[in-house]
Amino acid sequence: MKKIGILIATSLLLVGCEVSGTGGYGDSDSTNVLGTESITEKTGPSSTGVIKTNSGTTTVSKMDGTSSSGGGASTSGTQTSPTTTIPAGQITAGEWNDLVNWGFWNTLNLKSEFSTHATYWWYNLRNRVSVHVTQQGTPQVDAQVELLGSDGRVLWTARTDNQGNAHLWPSVVSDGQSSTSGLRARVGSQVFEDIKVNSQGGTNDLAISSGSGSPDAIDVAFVVDATGSMGDELDYLKEELKDVIASVRSQNANTAINTGSVYYRDQSDLFVTRVSGFTTNIDQTVRFVSEQFAGGGGDYPEAVHTALDVSLNSLNWSNSAKARIMFIVLDAPPHYDTTIVNKIHELVRAASAKGVRIIPVACSGVNKQTEFLLRYMAIATGGTYVFVTDDSGIGGSHLVASVGDYKVEFLNSLMVRLINERIK
Repeated sequence: MKKIGILIATSLLLVGCEVSGTGGYGDSDSTNVLGTESITEKTGPSSTGVIKTNSGTTTVSKMDGTSSSGGGASTSGTQTSPTTTIPAGQITAGEWNDLVNWGFWNTLNLKSEFSTHATYWWYNLRNRVSVHVTQQGTPQVDAQVELLGSDGRVLWTARTDNQGNAHLWPSVVSDGQSSTSGLRARVGSQVFEDIKVNSQGGTNDLAISSGSGSPDAIDVAFVVDATGSMGDELDYLKEELKDVIASVRSQNANTAINTGSVYYRDQSDLFVTRVSGFTTNIDQTVRFVSEQFAGGGGDYPEAVHTALDVSLNSLNWSNSAKARIMFIVLDAPPHYDTTIVNKIHELVRAASAKGVRIIPVACSGVNKQTEFLLRYMAIATGGTYVFVTDDSGIGGSHLVASVGDYKVEFLNSLMVRLINERIK
């Protein structure tokens, strides 16, 4: 695994936030303007990063992250004081899209050190079905696609993205179909025969006779772990999230964007979830995010399943939308027992059916088992995996993600990029 385009400046080495993440891909140069600083990210095979600051250009050698485990109850790093002003654009992160790098994911899961994670979390992503839905050659956005088994059962439901693509899973959990023969896909009243899994022929092209138009609504939810172990991260993360909300709004001024947020802790804490519903008034969401603080927890796992449940079923997701995105920012897994793991699978299935793309943002404390759970959640819902890195110098060390080459970006710019990619 190699990081491409490291972004570090001595003026940004502030202590106080642990975060962890995975990166993206590509060979183009891109420039992010952060306040008065213009930072150029150089991508490609080089192991150095180039940073352009007000005082000139600084070249920084590649740094490899170090592993960490634990999380949940522990807190490391120096917390910021209430009077400290924290600018956005300091946390660094990477992105890794397993759906794009499908061969890498399959090979990774065959390795002995990683092969147990699927069994531990009870998921099976081997039989992927990819579809591309068009109407008179035009990609259909937010079209509901049902994958049918040979006996007519609905095995999985998904909605197409802004490019008309969707991914479905005939046997993601034990009640699915073990055989890949006889699969069909239903879009509206049309049924398509001879649907192939990815390994048998790539994407299935589904041309429908009539479409439902192009939806305009965009829903973006920020689900955040607010337990004590996030204490050295949360002040920084709040500034990143507020900047993301403002940037997406300013870059899409003529688009109706609904933002909402759910903060969560654990069952015995002061609260389990706090909710700010979807609204086009970004000030309401920004104010809610600003008011949150870290506390509680006490053990490693947290109420992740409750947060997902509330986020999916209490937030008023649009019935028709160009994009529905849920960022879940966390440093610990859900509690592990049969009921909760089953609930996680139920919620992932529900998210896919609603067209909600889950994009985890893995912070310090995430261990390897949790990384693979988060990547499963992203894959099954058509999302991508984000992890914060050590490159900013903020907080403690972070788990090294098991990914290929990736680009290190500032978290706020990365999240804005991911939103814009899904709504353009």
